[in-house]
Amino acid sequence: LKKEKHQWDTLIETQIEHLIKSEGNVFLLEKNLLALQNFKNTVLRSAKILFEYIQENQWEFLASEMELREKLEIPMLGYADLVLVRRDEAVIVDMKWGGYGRRRDDLARDSDLQLLIYHQLLAERKAYKKIHVAYFILSSAKMLARNKAAFKNSIAVGIGNEEENRKVVWRKMQSTYVQRLDEIAAGNIEEGAGAVLTDLESPVWDTSTEQFLVLSTASKKPTDPYSNYKKITAE
Repeated sequence: LKKEKHQWDTLIETQIEHLIKSEGNVFLLEKNLLALQNFKNTVLRSAKILFEYIQENQWEFLASEMELREKLEIPMLGYADLVLVRRDEAVIVDMKWGGYGRRRDDLARDSDLQLLIYHQLLAERKAYKKIHVAYFILSSAKMLARNKAAFKNSIAVGIGNEEENRKVVWRKMQSTYVQRLDEIAAGNIEEGAGAVLTDLESPVWDTSTEQFLVLSTASKKPTDPYSNYKKITAE
């Protein structure tokens, strides 16, 4: 990360071009040229700001798409978008294209389960005294965190004791996981209030659309058919 600003600009622009050619060919169609330029501008701006966050807070690059696999009470495997280190500290940055409001609310309510899982998995390695987590929203180039310990210029939205809140939510996740396994073993599946019977009798996987079917009410308003931890159980 110890490069001059103009070197970073060149490197980022080169990587964007490579990304588009390898995974975004649809952008190269003439009708999408404006969208392509907007995409380039957004990614370039966000990448520059991300590097500023990293450099100004004296972090060093450790890994991208870092595999985190540990045998906890719940078997888990995750790939952390970006992991940085600073002496005996580490920070996991989860990159999101959008959803600023949702991610902010997740942090404020201690329901950022993906970050919580990454934290637990990395903590199991016992390599760092302190592990931080944060979201970086690409579309708005904003860093979201519970506090400013990792990034002094981030947007801090956490409430209460971070360590205690994390322990409480982790216990609730474990309890919910066990409860759902017990329900499945007994042949029970929670379908969500107002689910339509014909939906319940339909296949779970639709081969024509290659998508999982989502149960809905007669008014087409989506329900929460299976637990995705929006409402995790108490102990």
